[in-house]
Amino acid sequence: MESQMCAEFHRITNINLKKHFYAELDRHVPRLQSLFRKKAARTGKVSEVLDQLFNTYDLQEQVDVNVRRAAVLRALPTYLHEDDSGFLKLWDALSDELQIDNIPVGLLLISATSTDAALFCP
Repeated sequence: MESQMCAEFHRITNINLKKHFYAELDRHVPRLQSLFRKKAARTGKVSEVLDQLFNTYDLQEQVDVNVRRAAVLRALPTYLHEDDSGFLKLWDALSDELQIDNIPVGLLLISATSTDAALFCP
């Protein structure tokens, strides 16, 4: 599915979809983080969730590009007041069996308190 989608996108636009998506995401990450942090500084339910997410993000010992991407992608549905159950899947690697059926693309989080994540496309 993923390779077909990327191939069709490339055929139509002559652009590598993944490379373009990540480049644009990386370009917008600093501004999105700033926006989300400003919202987290306020009060309210959304602010509390964003504050908790970025507190976890700030505790990361080594922040690489994947952690920054995951933090922003994880905060986006919360900021937009959207249900993220169809996009975000939390998975405890030690005890749970991974359930990713019927999800075309998503963000796989290894634990609820981690910003370590991987994009997946089953």
